[in-house]
Order: sequence, then C-alpha cells, then structure tokens
Amino acid sequence: MPYGLGAESIDAALNYYVASNYSPRVMNFLHCFYGVGAIISPNIMAFALLKANWHAGYLWTAILQGFILFVCIISLPLWKVNEKANVDSETSESVGIMSSLKVPGVIFTLFTFFSYYAGETTYFLWTSSYFAGTKRNINSELIASFGSLLFGGLMLGRLIAGFISHRLSDKKLIRIGLITEAI
Repeated sequence: MPYGLGAESIDAALNYYVASNYSPRVMNFLHCFYGVGAIISPNIMAFALLKANWHAGYLWTAILQGFILFVCIISLPLWKVNEKANVDSETSESVGIMSSLKVPGVIFTLFTFFSYYAGETTYFLWTSSYFAGTKRNINSELIASFGSLLFGGLMLGRLIAGFISHRLSDKKLIRIGLITEAI
C-alpha cells in the first residue's frame, strides 16, 4: 500500500468535525500536533540515514503510524457521541459544488488556500533539494532535517494561538498571524 494513501481524507474529516463541534482553541492545538508529526518525519529519516538506510526510515515511520492507529482504536470508548452533530447531520441538506461556489468569499478562500499550500509545499521540497544540490559540505542527515524548520515555526504559532485564542477573536488571530508573517 502506498505510504500516506488516504491520510488527507482523514485529516479533512477530522478538521471538519473539530471545526463543527469544538472551539478554535482545539483546532489550533490539533494543527499544532500535525506540526509535531511534520517535524518528526524528516528527522526520523535523517536518523535512519545516519544509522541505517532510507528503507529503515519508512519502516520506523510505518511502525509509529501503526502505534498511533492502535492508540486511536483502543481509545474509541473514551470518545463521547456528540448528539448535536447527529441531529444536525440528519436535518441538513446536501449542497452541490456549484451552489457552494456561489457563496460570497468561497472563490477567494479557495484561491488563498491553494496559494498558501503551494507555497508551503514549494518551500518544504525546495529547501532540502536546494541544500542537497548546492551545499556539498553539509551532510545529508542535516539536510533532511532542514525541511522541518518550516513546520516547527507553524507548530509554534499554532501552540501560541491555542493558548491565546480564547481571549481573541478569529479575525484578530488572523491579523496577528499575517503581521507576524510579514515581519
């Protein structure tokens, strides 16, 4: 099975559920821990390259993901059924894509979303590739961990936002994030 197959659909479903049922604080902490995973992954590979080979890096990552899956499965009884979510899902109607695109702001939001992730992906992939291709005096283990720097910054920002989001509105948090990014 290809590595990561279906992971994005789980992320999207979890994001939707948290956004629908919890506060922005919980969403910030959720994304903070996505950042933890994004930081750990390149460093697992860097360690594997240092101690073994890239095959071991994939194996170690698969074992870690299997452990996370196991923890999720055994913790299912701890999750309470959200009755409000069940009632809302029964009464809501399905809306088509064309109807959704007619909502004011949706096109701009989609453009912003794809632009942001294109930039993030370009940075993440470009950083390691650039240093691997131009800096021969830097070892490959260190280069493999460079890509995680972006996710470390995102994780730190989400952690801080998680602690202050109950004091500020979403708009203020977004403004602070944009100003911080501009600096």
